[in-house]
Amino acid sequence: MIQKWLGNQLKQPKGPLSKWIGLYMQRGNNSINCWTADLIEIKENDVLLEVGIGNGSTINRIVNNTKVGKVFGIDLSKEMIKEAEKLNKKQIEDGIVELHKGNIISLPYTDSIFDKVFSIHTFYFWPDINQGCSVVHRVLKPGGKLLA
Repeated sequence: MIQKWLGNQLKQPKGPLSKWIGLYMQRGNNSINCWTADLIEIKENDVLLEVGIGNGSTINRIVNNTKVGKVFGIDLSKEMIKEAEKLNKKQIEDGIVELHKGNIISLPYTDSIFDKVFSIHTFYFWPDINQGCSVVHRVLKPGGKLLA
């Protein structure tokens, strides 16, 4: 029962413990988040999308440590979007970060908008991997990268 609850919380944090779950994910995934940010080789005018932003700490690290065109983020959890908005308030106001509540199957973005799309520890939560990859392909620019 606890494992099922925790699995659901990791997929879509909600309720009074959601902030704690976000911090737990941030700490537990710190090294892979840093590794992924390095691996995607961000260029100055890149437009990025993170699928499953958690509390927004990876987006925050990227915009504070690299020159990037814009970073979009999407998450299933309205609580995580709120936490990410708090953490990235200035970057949102400056137009560098834009966050949305949503899922991989119905990304609210136009075709060929992103240079790179990345998702850390969320691939196994996607309801349909083939459809998710198809949607990512739609929003990636030709020659764009997906890291999942």
